[in-house]
Amino acid sequence: MSVMKDTVPDDDWEDSSSEQIQGLYWSFMAQAVSEEGGFGMWKDLYSTMARQQKADRSNPRETPVRLG
Repeated sequence: MSVMKDTVPDDDWEDSSSEQIQGLYWSFMAQAVSEEGGFGMWKDLYSTMARQQKADRSNPRETPVRLG
């Protein structure tokens, strides 16, 4: 979340109260994302990898690949 926060430009007129509000915002945002299981990209990656693994098991290579 801190990397994402760093992409938001700073305003020149910010004071200590706006910094506190932004801190609360990022804290609640991080909590909400963690409770929902992240941004969701892991689900797509996992399902793609699972399908690939299943395909590899159903179509094994006849000769192993040798390196070197």
